[in-house]
Amino acid sequence: MIGGSLVGLSFEGKLRLAGQAAVGKLIVMPLCTALVIFLVARFGVTLDPDLRTAALISAALPTMAIAALFAQEVGRGALATLSILENTLAAFVTLNIVLFLVV
Repeated sequence: MIGGSLVGLSFEGKLRLAGQAAVGKLIVMPLCTALVIFLVARFGVTLDPDLRTAALISAALPTMAIAALFAQEVGRGALATLSILENTLAAFVTLNIVLFLVV
């Protein structure tokens, strides 16, 4: 589905917006998750270490392909597909960094 949506897609004007979505998903979301885990610990709630690890890794994963299907319903399928492509490519770097720090 992703490959079929990218065929014939004009990237002009869409790379920056898709890149912003990728940065939000791959960098901001794991940082916010780490912040929430830190704040929960500061209030005395102890989380299982496996739960903390799973939460951080889940937050660092790229966007799922089903997001493009949902975006097609509102006319943003091409942008979502491009964002998923960028997410997947950039996740090779960001996910390895998170795994190095967490595991």
